[in-house]
Amino acid sequence: MTSRPTACIRRFGLPPHLRRNPEVLRRIWEDADARHRRKSQPETLASALRYLHRRAGSPTPPWISVSSGHVLPPDHIAGLLNGTTTGALEDIQLLVQALDGEYTYFEPLWHQATAERTTPSPAGPWRPRGGLPPGPG
Repeated sequence: MTSRPTACIRRFGLPPHLRRNPEVLRRIWEDADARHRRKSQPETLASALRYLHRRAGSPTPPWISVSSGHVLPPDHIAGLLNGTTTGALEDIQLLVQALDGEYTYFEPLWHQATAERTTPSPAGPWRPRGGLPPGPG
């Protein structure tokens, strides 16, 4: 059975200086593989939107607003990119379309973000320090 680097050599026809020294090629392959494994997928909606925003060339929120047909106001776009607001699912879809992204990737992240914002904290609901005030009667 041939190794992956050898199969790539045959398939892509690497230059002769790399074909002569398979150890150099193996190190290059392993380094690239390690870099690829280190690049993790964005874990949150905000980080995924920021990544898409950078990939699109970091357009300004007013430009994105124009690109969305003025449906999304610039301050709302800034909030979505900063992670200070989650917005409606339709807002995320419009923003992703304006940034030329794939919407289906962002939908589960949106569901995760909204679930995190609506889940009560483990400490329970907030209560005043002295307990609840006495009730009527």
